Amino acid sequence: MLLDQRKLDLAVEMQAKSYALLRWVGQAVASGLLSFRTAHTYSSLPLAAAEWIEKHFQNIPEAARVDQTDIPVFANFFSTYLENSFDLIENPGKIKFSPDTHCFCPMCSWMIDAPNLKTKSLSAGDKKRALKMQIHSVLQLGIDTSAPLDESLAQAIVSQNGEATALLAYGHDLIQRLDATANGPAVLALWRRFAWNASGSPKPKFRLSTKMILNAESELRALVAPR
Repeated sequence: MLLDQRKLDLAVEMQAKSYALLRWVGQAVASGLLSFRTAHTYSSLPLAAAEWIEKHFQNIPEAARVDQTDIPVFANFFSTYLENSFDLIENPGKIKFSPDTHCFCPMCSWMIDAPNLKTKSLSAGDKKRALKMQIHSVLQLGIDTSAPLDESLAQAIVSQNGEATALLAYGHDLIQRLDATANGPAVLALWRRFAWNASGSPKPKFRLSTKMILNAESELRALVAPR
């Protein structure tokens, strides 16, 4: 089935709100406002997350707050973040810091507290799974448009349209996360294929939108649909 714009709009909103809430949780753990055990439990289990969000609704920052009717689906999405993209570390220790990131000698750097919220490290297996998700999304698009493809052609489309196929696969994943389905760090690998630049760093001021994902689907549809 082609991507449902209504569900995608909701999923993109839940992603932005969930990320904002997760950052707040990390800061709350670091400041002692929230215990690690409580934060980790409520960040991992959808029902517990929903209970916690309802209990602390008035304390949650505006940028991370949803309509109360959306709390169940928000909790579902929020619960996927620790499995997909981040680790919440109880005792992160310290890291060496250089203000301009140009020299880490003792004169130009010093130790600071490491953040409790850390981006997951990606393995070769995670990257391979992300590639499989891209291929699967193209194969599914062929089925949805009555133009089924063989896997070799889908692989060729992915190799020539990496950013668009990553966006399409990510769009499907976003909708699955509304039901608390987490596909693991492969999703982070997908994100970096369109939200990061070729030098391996985040694109400045990048903000995901439904339009980006639907445009990618439309672009790919033109490649797989019957002429």
